[in-house]
Amino acid sequence: FHQPVEARKHLLAAPLRELARAARDEGVLLSVENHADFRVRDLLDLLAQTGTPAPGLCLDLGNALRTGDAPAALLREIGPGRLFMVQLKDVLRVPGDEDPRGWWPAVEFGSGHADLAGCLAILRERGYDGPAVIELSNLHTGLEETTVARQAAGFVRHLMVQSGAGAL
Repeated sequence: FHQPVEARKHLLAAPLRELARAARDEGVLLSVENHADFRVRDLLDLLAQTGTPAPGLCLDLGNALRTGDAPAALLREIGPGRLFMVQLKDVLRVPGDEDPRGWWPAVEFGSGHADLAGCLAILRERGYDGPAVIELSNLHTGLEETTVARQAAGFVRHLMVQSGAGAL
């Protein structure tokens, strides 16, 4: 977190290239999740330095928001060959705690700042057919995991049925 982005990318490039080659040789699908350490464009640049189609990106929409990215804009920009998996997570931007390492609590889907409805629409428009999973972590005060999980599944199901789309 405390080192410049280019320095971190430099440290990670060679080991990531080695992992990408090993994954390719073994027929393994390798994916790297964005977290609070890189903006997605910087992570994609690092992935491109491997010179292989793998590793791909496991795009966590909540984490993208934490680092200052707009999840919907990213989904429009990322080439379909690089997006291996999507983690659907709605998070709340807490005023005064906007640092990527700050408190970004998960909330009921559709009530946070990740624009999940817009993101799901873009995934459908682009014909995304890879894994899309619901992620709940670090729930906002007073929320219960099972209740939020049911609400999230209903939110996604409703948007998929409403659009006439099948599963992502």
